[in-house]
Amino acid sequence: MEINSIPFLFMDASKLRRELHEYIDQADERIIRLMHGMLKADQELPADQKALLDERLKEYYSHPREVLTLQEMQAKYSSKNEPGSSI
Repeated sequence: MEINSIPFLFMDASKLRRELHEYIDQADERIIRLMHGMLKADQELPADQKALLDERLKEYYSHPREVLTLQEMQAKYSSKNEPGSSI
């Protein structure tokens, strides 16, 4: 199998598909789970998640200066977690 070599990059889809089938048939569970995870991660976001991200991005672009840095967030929320404070 040529998956780890340059010719792999130039295979046509049918040959690549056959080689992947052969590889999957011989792969252990860890490799199969990794491949499955890559395929799932490559799928489109669900509409509600995409809408939420679009909404947050729009809010950011309309008020770009109203953003806290990581350090500001940590300072703000760590002081609220001190003994005697309420969140």
